[in-house]
Amino acid sequence: MHIHIPSLSDASDEKGNRFKVFNIYLNGIYHSSLRYSQLLDLHNEAKAKYDMTAVVDFPPKILRISESELLARQRKLERYIHCLCQDRSIGVSDFFLDYMLTAQKVSSGIVDTPVELKLFLSNGKSKTVTCSSHDRTSHVLQATCKAIGIESEFNCYFGIFVEYSEDPDNGQWNILRVCCDMESPYLSLQRVNSDSIYKFRLSIRKWYFDPSYTARLIESSTCLNMLYIEILSQLESDRLNIDEDVKLKLTSLKKSGKRKEFIELFNDQSCSGYVECPNIIIGENTTQGLVKINGKHVVLSLPQTYGVYHEKIYPISKLRCWKVGILRTTKEHFFAFEFEHQKSKFMWITLRGVSTILFTSCINTAVEEYVLKGNKQQLTMPIRTKSPSVSLPSTRITSAPPSGEDIHMSKPLVTEVKDTSTQDKTESLSGESSEASLELPSEPTSTNTPSHDHQKELCPPIKGHASYGKKKKDRSKKEDVLINPSFVCDDDL
Repeated sequence: MHIHIPSLSDASDEKGNRFKVFNIYLNGIYHSSLRYSQLLDLHNEAKAKYDMTAVVDFPPKILRISESELLARQRKLERYIHCLCQDRSIGVSDFFLDYMLTAQKVSSGIVDTPVELKLFLSNGKSKTVTCSSHDRTSHVLQATCKAIGIESEFNCYFGIFVEYSEDPDNGQWNILRVCCDMESPYLSLQRVNSDSIYKFRLSIRKWYFDPSYTARLIESSTCLNMLYIEILSQLESDRLNIDEDVKLKLTSLKKSGKRKEFIELFNDQSCSGYVECPNIIIGENTTQGLVKINGKHVVLSLPQTYGVYHEKIYPISKLRCWKVGILRTTKEHFFAFEFEHQKSKFMWITLRGVSTILFTSCINTAVEEYVLKGNKQQLTMPIRTKSPSVSLPSTRITSAPPSGEDIHMSKPLVTEVKDTSTQDKTESLSGESSEASLELPSEPTSTNTPSHDHQKELCPPIKGHASYGKKKKDRSKKEDVLINPSFVCDDDL
């Protein structure tokens, strides 16, 4: 999860008391504005309900706070909220999700009314559903699946996505991110379409990686059609490496209307099942590449001459930990992961760009499925309340969050920053490079492992990972606690 607090705004309550609120951005989109006392109430309630050992300390209350102290509090709160999101117990709890959803409702200033929400399918067609403007993602998904005709038992295999396009008339849309249950898709869509050079829309797509789930879905005629049109849209991209004889067989199955056999043949291909994350800067390159991920591999691709891509494949089972963050100087999201390139030897690979938001969600989903499969469990749809019981006082924001803070509003930038002796020369997280390079990360002669303060181990450790079977740190010592989540900002670089 990418959490960002880039700014503060002036606000007042019903009594006219004035104060500052922190503008919280969730996965690149403005989510809510909360004051310090509200976040302190959240912290006290979480501390009473959950083990907070792995969560960073909440910034203390300061009387007559200075500008520098306010800025430090802003950074600490950013890290604290990110920790709550990634905590294994708190981040998925009804308590936390309800609080964040209520915060978005209050901050939006939009009353709870019935609305018609249009969601697009992979083939460009849309389905309009009637829901509440405050409905959370899982309820919008249920309503959409019901309108399409998808049986309720298969709802958990689909997701609601935010797509964006700079030229929607040409029909080219890219996935920005998947919606989560701490937000209302309607409120998020209203925000991004209010002041942006891009156009945004919601879509429904399959949201899983394990190919064994497909065998179950194709027994449903509606799910089969959903998978079929999604595969057709992938084939139209011309980026799939499929043998000519297989293409002829797929064409023949398509003409004869054998959709089930069409899906089964496509899923047998090594290029199937990938989610593409375009326009990502890989390592120290200044050229945007393509990153693909399925349930087993991460593929990094850089363009060479005549449309040929240079690719490297990294098994997900070899990832030990990762970290995410935002570079405030360039407003770039980044995702860095530590990879075992040789036995007990690791290297860091850094990805930068808006598509790392989607990539982060893909990594989390792939690992969750890996763990579920190891425990012989199935995907399930969480049952959450439609109207959270959390109550927050209404707040009138007198100075709105500045436009342009949404991360997708800025084009990817590559800037040169003065080098410091503390930065890793092999793989710099800020991505600066004195020379343009089209080389994928190679095995380093030495590695500098970043501090554990910003690492996230795969939770729980997956058998085969370097972290598997290692002795756990002593949690009785505060300095030895492995901070969860994987978050850094440019101040830490």
